[in-house]
Amino acid sequence: YHIPPMTPGMQELHITGTYTINLNPLFILGNSDEESTYFTLQITDRKGNLSNQVVTPSITITDTP
Repeated sequence: YHIPPMTPGMQELHITGTYTINLNPLFILGNSDEESTYFTLQITDRKGNLSNQVVTPSITITDTP
């Protein structure tokens, strides 16, 4: 996913806060009706610096008929 620039005119500013990402629907890879997964998120800035990694809690994916 791409996060668009958050500063006017590509200025260099330090930004902190919360960002919401809407993901595409998840699907089950196996044969069961339920599966769990998690996401690891990390941001790379314009200079190639990596942020700390954030790991989500376990997410349960349930098959819907």
